[in-house]
Order: sequence, then C-alpha cells, then structure tokens
Amino acid sequence: MDIIAALERIPIQNLHLHEAHEPGRLQKTCDSIRQEGMLRHPILATPMDGGYLVLDGAHRLASLRRLGCVYAPVQIIEREHLSLSAWDHVVPDGEWLDDWMNEAKVRCVPEMEAANEEVVVTLIRQRKPYALLLPAGENAAGKRLSLWRSLVENYSRRFKVIRLPYGTGVYPDEKMVCIRHAVCDLEDVMKTVMRKEVYPAGVTRFLIEGRLLNLCIPLALMADDPFAKRAWEHALAHWRSHLRCYTEKVYLCEASASALLMGEKAGQAPNVVGDVAPILSAN
Repeated sequence: MDIIAALERIPIQNLHLHEAHEPGRLQKTCDSIRQEGMLRHPILATPMDGGYLVLDGAHRLASLRRLGCVYAPVQIIEREHLSLSAWDHVVPDGEWLDDWMNEAKVRCVPEMEAANEEVVVTLIRQRKPYALLLPAGENAAGKRLSLWRSLVENYSRRFKVIRLPYGTGVYPDEKMVCIRHAVCDLEDVMKTVMRKEVYPAGVTRFLIEGRLLNLCIPLALMADDPFAKRAWEHALAHWRSHLRCYTEKVYLCEASASALLMGEKAGQAPNVVGDVAPILSAN
C-alpha cells in the first residue's frame, strides 16, 4: 500500500471543520507553526459532499488560515479505515457547574432516570452518574447542540481539560467532575457540518488506521503558485523514500494512568492531576 498516495494539497476552502476551536490553544498552535515555518503532521480528512470533513487537525487548519495559506496538506482517510469514538473531559468541580445549570435551565437527574429523555451530556459527580436534560418543554437537536457547546466553552476557558478515552473517567475524586460526551454517528456529524454548525471543541475522537506523522511540511508548499506545486511533487518523492512503517504490536497502558489521576482506589494512589494533566491532554 502506497500511503503517500493518500497525501494531497487540498484548497483550504474545501475543508470543513466539525468542531469548534479553543482560542488559547489556537494561538499557541499558530505561533508554533509560524516560528517553525512548517507543519509537522498533515491534517486528516475524509471525503464528504462538497469537500472533505476534517477528522483531526482543527487547530492546525485554523492556524494555516490565519497564516494566509491557500492549501493544506491532507492525508485522505477512507471510511473503512476510521471509526468514531469520544473523549471524557475531567475538570475541577465547583459552583461554576451549578451556576451554569441554573442559567441554562437544564435538568440534572440520576442517569437511570433519563430514559427516553433528550440528554445533553452525562457526568460523574461526587462519584455518582447524572444526566443533564434539555429544559422542560424543549426537544430540539439544535437546542441540545447549543447547550452542549455552551457547557464545554464554559469549563474550557476556566480550566485545563484532561481528556481520557470514552468510558475511562468513571469515578473521579470528589474534587473533579467527569463530563462524558456521547459517541456520535459519522453521518450525523456530516449533516451537522452541512447545516454549518459545529460540535464543541475536543469531544469527538476519530480512531485512524495508518497515520502519517512527522513529515515536517514547509509552509512554502502551501502557497498558490507553480513553484509550490512543483516543490510539493518533489516532497512526495522525498517522503516516500524515507518512510518507515512500524508493524510490531505496541501495548499502551491507559488504565494505570487513569487510576492515578482519578484516585480509583482511595488511599493507594496520590492525586497527581497537576503532574499528569499535560501528558494526558490530547494535542
């Protein structure tokens, strides 16, 4: 399989984001790309009506737009090579959450009582599972999406968000709350994008088979001129001749890190949230 054949220069206007961006993170990403003069990893996208759906690289794409690039380096992922999951978000608990629920007029009920209700998100608070429901009398997907974005924006601007794979942030310690975001359907994601709406930042998790990493793509290749186009073809040949694929089995331990972070067994593990948060947070 020639994985480099999946790498293309795509006009930025043809790439569609499905998630909002985090302003602070966007500025850091943009500054880093500008200083290095290159993009280390290509953006991942899959074909959809009217262009391509960005699966990974929202902040990189937004940074390229800010930097005036016309094209973006994209690894095209076919649907059979991807699956969709979600992230659990772990943040400090506090009055901010009660204030947001009161202002948004959402109903907070034990998760087992949420059957047949329109759930905004579920959460683990004080080691108990709850569901946040739409305000009484409201039942619209647009309203749910609006409240969902509002919640994530509220805590994202306050705290460093710790992201854990869906279902692993089960029982955070009593000082933390775990916001569990539902796993979406790819078709629903595309329909949302077609309506020109976006999901909250950092809630979807696309699992990709065969990522291209560390290509270190010069920004000069993203310009709209004949030189950039010729240089791109030379770059493809260079990457193809220097590519290495690791096929050996790798074991990634997520459970032990989560146990340390959550204090799963009280008294046996220290609370190391401050130390491991930068490591566990997704880039």
